[in-house]
Amino acid sequence: MPSAFAGTTTTTLSPATVAAGKAYATELLSEQPVPSGATPVSHFSTPLALQSQEAFLVGNQIISRRYSIPASIGIEQFVRGHLRKGEAVVGTGTGGGPNEGTVHSVSVSLPCVSRHVTYCALQYDTTTTPGGREELLIALQIDWVPIAIVKMPTTGVVTVTGYDKASAAFGSSDPVSVVLTNQQTLKLSRVIATLKESGEGLCAEDAILLKISITSPSTKAVTWRAVGDDCPGALAISASGTHVALDDHSCTLWWLVSSFFPAGKADATKSQAKSCDD
Repeated sequence: MPSAFAGTTTTTLSPATVAAGKAYATELLSEQPVPSGATPVSHFSTPLALQSQEAFLVGNQIISRRYSIPASIGIEQFVRGHLRKGEAVVGTGTGGGPNEGTVHSVSVSLPCVSRHVTYCALQYDTTTTPGGREELLIALQIDWVPIAIVKMPTTGVVTVTGYDKASAAFGSSDPVSVVLTNQQTLKLSRVIATLKESGEGLCAEDAILLKISITSPSTKAVTWRAVGDDCPGALAISASGTHVALDDHSCTLWWLVSSFFPAGKADATKSQAKSCDD
């Protein structure tokens, strides 16, 4: 199961935040469908690949459920037939290893709308036991962080830069810059204030899609800046010696940014708005 987890631990989260995240994840996992005839078990008789991997990450805690199910149940068919609103199967696979049973996996994306959640996904793993039944692991992965509300200043000269071309392999090129009106500035500030903190993550390749800079009208010095990238999808903000990364996977953000540029300009940046579906 891929992770956007960026290293949050119990030393960087308050006990109240950890408890709230655990409660949210526990409730979310309890709402997921379980095949008829499933019997909860405390451990598996057959080593199951992935069962030792962390599934729910708030600090160092893990949440998953283990079951014994009839071998007649096809887990992929079951999951596809019991998807809830907003859920989608995003991958299937088969794997295993030395001294491990063959594992069949189904990965599901979830519509986790909480501003605390920077990433969430669900995975169903099954393997057949010597006794003829199957063992099922349902694992929820969720990255939960405190809410960070960032207010972009609305005074000064606000310049937004987009790009005509961008690729993860070759970066961005052909920048296009526009100076925002006061009305546009107020709208952008309100949208940025709604963004969640980013879980960040690591990407081998990346491309810059957006730059925002605010300069003082008198000194011309940059007082606030933000850079939005394609992967992992973070809006990195720097101001007054402080730094914060927000999750830029927001259709509202890209729809607004797209409206700033003239037709035929900043096409790579505008493509983020075109691909949005929420």
